[in-house]
Amino acid sequence: MKPTYILGLGPSGLSALRHCLQLNLSVEVFDTRQAPPGLQELQSHHPNIRVHLGPLNAHVFVNAAQIVISPGLDPHDPLLMPARAAGVPIIGDIELFVRAARAPIIGITGTNAKGTVTTLIGAMLEACGKRVLVGGNIGIPALDLLLAPLPDYYVLELSSFQLNTTQSLCALASVILNISEDHLDRHGSMSAYRAAKHVIYQNATHCIVNRDDAQAWPELSEHAFSFGQSAPLNDTEWGLRCVMGDTFLARGHINFLSVKDLAIKGLHNALNALAALALGSALNLDP
Repeated sequence: MKPTYILGLGPSGLSALRHCLQLNLSVEVFDTRQAPPGLQELQSHHPNIRVHLGPLNAHVFVNAAQIVISPGLDPHDPLLMPARAAGVPIIGDIELFVRAARAPIIGITGTNAKGTVTTLIGAMLEACGKRVLVGGNIGIPALDLLLAPLPDYYVLELSSFQLNTTQSLCALASVILNISEDHLDRHGSMSAYRAAKHVIYQNATHCIVNRDDAQAWPELSEHAFSFGQSAPLNDTEWGLRCVMGDTFLARGHINFLSVKDLAIKGLHNALNALAALALGSALNLDP
């Protein structure tokens, strides 16, 4: 059996190692650093795993069944070109996660505020009595969430780097909060960065859309719910409505909550709250 090669240690690499060992896969670990984070833990808990450190031979990777790379590594690095040409799958920890997850996934990405909205929707689900596990690009690595009892929902913050190596995501609800110029040194162009972000909408049951950011709109004719600064026109829209000098988070014609009653302040946080509420609407949570 050909081994799975894990490229890059750190929290995501260690979580990928643990997951692959649970699947009884043969695993080898590679890192260009001589003392990467997590090395001591790996050697302590898994002394029989082969670890390759320092300069790496690109042609070694053609021998892998698959390569699981850290989000910090570019899947188009020249080091991986021979393996790619040989048809070796190059994936990330999120791809391993979605293949194994047995509960619905809520996916959140964006250039800004994804951590805030991920935390908000996780707290909202818990307030509605749901069992929820939150992680991904914040907190607990996604694969380590699989070690806990099965929840009602997984809530994942996902970066463009993670999405760029994910092919099988079928989220119950996904949102791109916003897209602005970022990580172009890695992605090469704004269009490539945008394409990486839009992986989150692929095969999603519900797409939540930022009405104010055309870059974040999905390549679809329909969406579940939207949010934005403008006053909402129907029950599929969340927005801001001014009434006698007071500004409300509103859905359709219903004024839901005064912005001044939010514990998180500022227009950007009002929009974050609207995004979380739109996700909650798609999940049919009790308002």
